[in-house]
Amino acid sequence: GAVAFATASFIWSAPNDAPQPMMTLDAALGTAGTLSTEVGGNLALSPDGSTLVFLAMQADGSTSLHVRRLDELEARPLPGTFDARQPFFSPDGAWVGFVAGGKLMKTLVSGSASPSEIANASDRLGASWGEDGEIVAKLTPASILWRVSAAGGEPEPILDTSADGVSLRWPQILPGGGAALVTAMRGLRSSVEILSLSDGKRATLLPSGMY
Repeated sequence: GAVAFATASFIWSAPNDAPQPMMTLDAALGTAGTLSTEVGGNLALSPDGSTLVFLAMQADGSTSLHVRRLDELEARPLPGTFDARQPFFSPDGAWVGFVAGGKLMKTLVSGSASPSEIANASDRLGASWGEDGEIVAKLTPASILWRVSAAGGEPEPILDTSADGVSLRWPQILPGGGAALVTAMRGLRSSVEILSLSDGKRATLLPSGMY
């Protein structure tokens, strides 16, 4: 199989920076499996753009995370990631987080150690790893975004939007860590918003969109 993705590197550039062109890439997965269809993210690109981690599905329907450096031809499975979902990288690219078995987990991209547990996760609607070592995630079915240390510990609520009839999910922490892009679900309608992680203020960027 193959996967195509694009990044718009001009977003959030300094005012004096010239806009950079969109880059596109077609890459063979490098495994006999296929890219699993999953609500939300089924692949992640490392911050330095060198490595893909993706959810591969085998012929028997089982899934696991695979990692492939873009300067190599073959992908390799990450041990201990059976039935993993929603992969996301640490800022330094050394770790990949994921959800499996009702837990928010992390494992070394090198595969040199077994995955370790970060927190309970009864839902799997997105997580993002900040430069400060904190993870922002949608951990439960409730309309709450949570913050938890990547080292593990008790999650703390960031924002409860249940009174607004909105569920925030699939967060992506922006450079600097002060804000995140989120998908705001209102029933079957969705929009892309920017969320301040310090005071919970939100603004709509795209009135119709997600992920």
